[in-house]
Amino acid sequence: MEESYVKQTTEVCTYFNVDPAVGLSREQVKEQQKKFGKN
Repeated sequence: MEESYVKQTTEVCTYFNVDPAVGLSREQVKEQQKKFGKN
């Protein structure tokens, strides 16, 4: 996602398929780290 810092929270969560009330599962974290690296 380009320029996520200017997007609405709901748009970012939808794009990344994340429920803001729950967050990411451990499995989702591992997959995101493989894809994008650690912060």
